[in-house]
Amino acid sequence: DASHEYSQVLADKLSKRRNTFKEFCEETNLNGWHFISKKNSYSRIFWSLVISISIALAIFSTFVIVSEFLEANIIITIDSVTSSLDKVVFPSIIVCNQNKVRQSFVQDMNLTSS
Repeated sequence: DASHEYSQVLADKLSKRRNTFKEFCEETNLNGWHFISKKNSYSRIFWSLVISISIALAIFSTFVIVSEFLEANIIITIDSVTSSLDKVVFPSIIVCNQNKVRQSFVQDMNLTSS
């Protein structure tokens, strides 16, 4: 019977996918997923809802952000202002040594330049 064979093939594929999903839930380090593969139905239902809602919120947030990005106007303004380098204020740069050395150690080793 062809329909019986077809339903058996579908059942085998579904069983393989369930086993793969269960193995993923047991092996992953993602929070909450391992509870889905447990026998306790309350924690399974709770964590399934939490994960489903989290995935839905992530998809919704991604959709909103991509929509805003695609609708944004691009404005480029280039001002050409020439002035001398004497009038340009450069930021100060301070280099801090990460090696902590006491001043007394440097003096005891005669490493001072004076």
